[in-house]
Amino acid sequence: MTINARIESALSGVNCPVGFQQLPEDFFTSLPRITYFCTLENPEYWVDDTEAARVYYVQVDVWHNGDYSTLVASVQSAMQLAGFGRGSAQDIYEAESRIYHKLMRFTYTEVL
Repeated sequence: MTINARIESALSGVNCPVGFQQLPEDFFTSLPRITYFCTLENPEYWVDDTEAARVYYVQVDVWHNGDYSTLVASVQSAMQLAGFGRGSAQDIYEAESRIYHKLMRFTYTEVL
């Protein structure tokens, strides 16, 4: 399973549209919304000169026009239940569009 499929599967139970990387044209009228992408992919373990494990560093963004705390908690829980490790998180207010944005980072280790 690809890392994108793992993320989509993990977030499938969260009651919010989820999309890879790009924002749809109707973004500003279709909030809340979740986007995601892989920020880095690194080999983690090697056995006999063969990659044995890989770590994916993933960013998940929650976009909302109001209080997103319940949705953020659901995303964090869903990702952790799917085996993703929780990393950093940051609250951002997009002043120009008046959109609240929560940036969350996760890791996932895949044994090959």
